[in-house]
Amino acid sequence: MCGFIRRLADGRHRVDFDPPYLPAGGVTEENVLALTAWHTARLEREVRAAPEHWFWLHRRWKTPPPLGPEG
Repeated sequence: MCGFIRRLADGRHRVDFDPPYLPAGGVTEENVLALTAWHTARLEREVRAAPEHWFWLHRRWKTPPPLGPEG
């Protein structure tokens, strides 16, 4: 389940929750990857919808991605 808080123009806040996302088949490596991908995409949609409401406090990816063939 994801939940998000938005500041409203009048100073109040609105809290929205998505229904739980539960891949069928129990805990498997594929389902862990599916849940991680779903959560990341859902977070990205929310940030893109209101980027002024967001800032990041930690390094989500602690190691740099491997360099591709171009360098």
